[in-house]
Amino acid sequence: MPIRAPSPLARTLVALALAVAVAGAGCGGDSSSSLGQVGDPCASASACERPLVCFEGACATEAPASATCTTAGHAPAVVDGGVRTISQAAYDLCVDAIRAANPGLDAVALGVHAVGTQLDFDIPPATASFSIVSQESPGTAVDTVTIQGFDFGNAPVPTDVRVPGGALFYDDMDSWFTDASRIDELNAYAFGFAPQVGAFTLPSTSAAIDRLYTTGGAQDGAWSFTVNDYAYECVASELAPYCTAGASAAGDYDVTVVRKPGPITSTGTLDLTVTLVSQSVTRAQVLASDEFARYVASLQRIFGQSGMCLGTVTLYEMPAWAADRWWSVDVDDYGPCAELSQLFTTSPDVNAVHVFLVDDLYSASSPPGSAVVGIDGSIPGPSGASGTIVSGVAVELANQLDPTTCPSAYDPVGCAPDFLAYVTAHEAGHWLGLFHTTEAYGELWDPLEDTTPCVCSCAPPAFRDACSAGAPGGELEPADCTVEFGPMLSLAAAVVGAGCGGGDNLMFWLFQDGVSVGNTSAEQGRVMRLNPAVH
Repeated sequence: MPIRAPSPLARTLVALALAVAVAGAGCGGDSSSSLGQVGDPCASASACERPLVCFEGACATEAPASATCTTAGHAPAVVDGGVRTISQAAYDLCVDAIRAANPGLDAVALGVHAVGTQLDFDIPPATASFSIVSQESPGTAVDTVTIQGFDFGNAPVPTDVRVPGGALFYDDMDSWFTDASRIDELNAYAFGFAPQVGAFTLPSTSAAIDRLYTTGGAQDGAWSFTVNDYAYECVASELAPYCTAGASAAGDYDVTVVRKPGPITSTGTLDLTVTLVSQSVTRAQVLASDEFARYVASLQRIFGQSGMCLGTVTLYEMPAWAADRWWSVDVDDYGPCAELSQLFTTSPDVNAVHVFLVDDLYSASSPPGSAVVGIDGSIPGPSGASGTIVSGVAVELANQLDPTTCPSAYDPVGCAPDFLAYVTAHEAGHWLGLFHTTEAYGELWDPLEDTTPCVCSCAPPAFRDACSAGAPGGELEPADCTVEFGPMLSLAAAVVGAGCGGGDNLMFWLFQDGVSVGNTSAEQGRVMRLNPAVH
């Protein structure tokens, strides 16, 4: 999913925008003095005074901190990973093999199964969360489906997910997609867009956070689900009437369950691999630069507000043949053999978020005056499975690490390394399970209750009628949205206008000078920390 910015021809930075709508709605309620205080018993967060959570059956400010991660004054360890060893001969063809889980993880391999197959897996006591990673057996499924006139990658997503005892936890074939107001009922939110590989990771919604926190982790015992992809849903669900191409009951998937050990904590450690894919700068130059040190420190600042310590940041460099092949990447093609997909298959075999700093990302579909500056493989990423076609995030390096003078304070507009860190953290947030707080046209929002939506009255005029019915927080008069609606900057001014919130959030779709500072909410932090990539 691309993140966009004005082209270098623009004098100042104005906007960063993702091009694909991927989120749902959710709004918080009011607190009441009759609700539980710290230490009072609770069965869910709704019994506690906001912003308290229900943690292990009692109202609390947050889960306890981990003894292994304290964010105050934390400095990540920067490691020189050297030049990657990658077989050029393999990439003269197309690499799309099924990948095993990274070493050292609590992973259960369930084998290869056809869509429609019900599988069981066990969750032992004291498991914080888990992720179901599905990888297509190459060539067995269609690559795209067409739904309501839009083409989507045939993403695998489990359905009929049931907790121990058989109660339904999540049904991807439910008709919620025709009624976005029901998103707050969901225990999970899955909206993939890449073919072949998908990750169903808990939690992704406020309801799931509440369930995990209240019980101190995922319910232990035998869970079950049905192997599934969008093409199969076009055959076997209420989605079928909306599908005009790609319906298929074929498709075999290798399935692995990655379990994240408990306990749930308010802090955690995230490792990053950063691979330099450049013809303009060397690894040695980057490692020795103050700009790279500033980039890493700014990443720690952004993630630290969510209770995460950057553990190890390992800087690699591509061999010359690979840098020649991937220094400039076409991000419009999501096929398994496309440049971006093949680049992601080179991600190192460690449990981390894999960042590729490339000289150039280009997109023929970018609106005039904009350019793609960052893109991730999928939301969420397949944590625990490196080397798949979606196992990475790519960020345009351009001249962001050239010698520069930055103010002492964090400044993503006036300091190029800070901007590079902002884009990296935004894409890493997607990998860890975060959707946009608001999409560009104001009709879709993330499934978290403590993020602020931007109502669709501020959407371009042609979209207002279509999205107004589901807008949270009421309607604005068009006059309240003093925006010149161009092809790219439809919400640039409205970010700070009445009724349009969330512009300061890291996961807002747009970057704007004076507004975008990269804040994260408490629930966004919980989603990220419970991802298996965080330890």
